[in-house]
Amino acid sequence: QKKKPKEVQGKLKKIKEVVTKKQELVDANLRELHKDLVVKKPKASTSKPLKNAKKATANTKNVSDKLGNLKF
Repeated sequence: QKKKPKEVQGKLKKIKEVVTKKQELVDANLRELHKDLVVKKPKASTSKPLKNAKKATANTKNVSDKLGNLKF
């Protein structure tokens, strides 16, 4: 079964059209993302850095006691 050259060319043309449409959509989406990322500059954060927050020290006494009770 050989396909006719015109039939094959027609299908190829349709496939190419579909691919180009999809490619254009992807390009448009990428442009939008690029605008969001690059053009809109992020606002300076007003929250204080986390380094200044003091962390409560871990309660190591209970852990040490439990480790001592473990049997290997």
